[in-house]
Amino acid sequence: MPYKMRPVLEIDGTPVAQSNAVARYLAKKYDLMGRNEWDAMICDVLVDTLGDLKQAALENFEYMFGASALDKYPALRALKKRIHRIPAISDWLIRRPYTNS
Repeated sequence: MPYKMRPVLEIDGTPVAQSNAVARYLAKKYDLMGRNEWDAMICDVLVDTLGDLKQAALENFEYMFGASALDKYPALRALKKRIHRIPAISDWLIRRPYTNS
């Protein structure tokens, strides 16, 4: 499994694991990219927006769902704590600029 990630699509015996790359490949292969370059760009905008939303939800999960949101998931809470203890990450979390997005 490439990059130890899922989903994986096997194309002619070669596994491909990046979901956006797989989605774009399948869209082109099965003529789902729209009628022109503008339609194709709109499809990309939608896919990338979903990725942004997914990232925001992971980063702000406890803010969105409450401080106890990870209580039922001790392994996930422990992973988050381990990641936040990495010096470069903890430094960035302290000094990063606040944004509404």
